[in-house]
Amino acid sequence: MNRLRMPSPLTAPRASQLLGYLAMAWHKEPLLQVQSGLLILNGTVALILAIGIGVGFQSVLRRLTAPLDRLARVIQRLRAGEIGARTPVAGPAETREIGHAFNALLDDIERHRAELERRRQQLERQRRELESLVEMRTQDLRAARDAALTAARYKSEFMAAITHEMRMPLQSIIGYTREGQKALVFLEEEADPVVISHFANCLGMVRQASDDLLSRINQVLDLAALEAGKQDLQLEIVDLPVLLEEVVALLKPLIERNGNRVEILFEGLHRTTLDEDKTRQIIRNLLDNACKFTRAGLVLVEVTCTRDELVIEVADCGTGIPHPLQDLIFEPFRQADMSDSRRYGGTGLGLAITRSLCRLMGGTIAVDSTPGVGSLFRAVIPLPVLQTH
Repeated sequence: MNRLRMPSPLTAPRASQLLGYLAMAWHKEPLLQVQSGLLILNGTVALILAIGIGVGFQSVLRRLTAPLDRLARVIQRLRAGEIGARTPVAGPAETREIGHAFNALLDDIERHRAELERRRQQLERQRRELESLVEMRTQDLRAARDAALTAARYKSEFMAAITHEMRMPLQSIIGYTREGQKALVFLEEEADPVVISHFANCLGMVRQASDDLLSRINQVLDLAALEAGKQDLQLEIVDLPVLLEEVVALLKPLIERNGNRVEILFEGLHRTTLDEDKTRQIIRNLLDNACKFTRAGLVLVEVTCTRDELVIEVADCGTGIPHPLQDLIFEPFRQADMSDSRRYGGTGLGLAITRSLCRLMGGTIAVDSTPGVGSLFRAVIPLPVLQTH
């Protein structure tokens, strides 16, 4: 049987109706406490994490840099002079490789240092031995030099003494020969002309030989005086053209005997301050040498005088001098031809004396010669000439 349902008063729709107001109260203090707790907790966790991260990073960094610090300390010890220092091999693979390479490098350096030290000691021993040998050789050379100087002094003294003793009687022979030639003039009318002529020729030959011998003795005396340092300079005003004419006139017999022709070229100052005797001897020796080794040729004497120097050049077209002998001809008693059968006479002192005289006045002398063509001797004397030379 069907029953009819009646709507319930609770389920039946009703219209909105204000019944009243509800007041709710909420305290923030607990919420703030919770918020503060959360902040403190987050801060603590963050600080702990930061400290942990820092400690871990520091540990990793120390692990990486500790081998480098040890390497730096080893390098400082090595710089301080310590020998045998080595770096510990530890840490990562890269730092261990650096340590191995560094220690190997130090081992090589130590080996090279030991080898260098051994060689240094060996060289030091050789140096001491060489110094000892040089000292011994120096003493020997010093003794030989002293002996040579002593012998040279004795030789110079002997030459000076013996030539002086020879010159005295030779001058007497020359004097008496001249007196004999004068006496022949008074005997020409009384004696046989043939006898007088023969006697005059003999006296002339004696006088010529005596003059030649006296000239050579004077050369030995000059050389002895120069080697002994007993030659002094006598400076005076010299008229060079007049001096040249006097020298040519003095050597005229030799010039004519060999059929030579002498030309003089002069340029520059006519008068200057020189040692006249030594300058005359230089020109005479050079001209005599040129005329002696030249036959029927031209001998050119060229003199140039400036405020700074005097240049004397003597050129000939004679036999010439081989190049290897051009330095030897200025040595005493040396000639280009030293054989017993040499064609030209002389003692070999003229050029040696000339060089000594040039040096005495602060100058030099040189030769340029070609065998078979001729020779050129060039003497240069700085001006003004000083007494200190």
